[in-house]
Amino acid sequence: MTPDVLYVKQRLQNYLSRIVELSKADAPPGKNAASGHFREHVISDPAIARCGMEPTMTLPEETQPLYNAFTFFYSMVQRAFRDNPNYYAHWSTHSSVLLPNLLAIGTEIVTLAIDIIQLLSAGNDDDKGKARESVARSIEATVHKIEASGSVWEGHHASGWISVGVRDAANATIRDYLDPGFAAGRASDAATIANIFRRMCTDLANLPTKGHEPWLRAEWQVKFQAILQGTIAALDSYK
Repeated sequence: MTPDVLYVKQRLQNYLSRIVELSKADAPPGKNAASGHFREHVISDPAIARCGMEPTMTLPEETQPLYNAFTFFYSMVQRAFRDNPNYYAHWSTHSSVLLPNLLAIGTEIVTLAIDIIQLLSAGNDDDKGKARESVARSIEATVHKIEASGSVWEGHHASGWISVGVRDAANATIRDYLDPGFAAGRASDAATIANIFRRMCTDLANLPTKGHEPWLRAEWQVKFQAILQGTIAALDSYK
């Protein structure tokens, strides 16, 4: 892999890795709400801010489209978190609330991550197996932690409109940057990274944007984190 493609890959990987770290540190406080602290840290974290800075090397013409796709995605996702403040709610009654069972969809969440590793990473089967196992254990631990915490009934938690902003960011990145810049069948290191990036965006665009009442659901944060973890593992396997 040429230094310029490696540079862009690492910038993308650094961004996703930091979001995952923040999501793990501030997991959803309950089954029915994504963490408002996670949202706040995404928009204020210095390491994330550095990921959005201008490149420190000159990128050749064939690599620039990949960097453009990253910077667009970065700016749109950051805007989704920044422009949708935490929402305060107090539920006076709990009887009508249909609470999610995260354990019941735990396998589905793990699959979101490991499918990216299996289908798009270029490492050998042993490396893929280790990556799948590591990601699965991490996600399962998160799911069990949230399920054990029960539900929350009041407070400032993440807004459901974040899901809409992330969906739009993913769709626009594919439509306006990845598809025009990397035609199907094109073989290059940059194209391989673009394919991994495209698969991640496709999965993010399919996350539900409805049913977040009154807050962004914990399920969304965990699935968002899982997709990013799978993408990180796939990127890491491609040297």
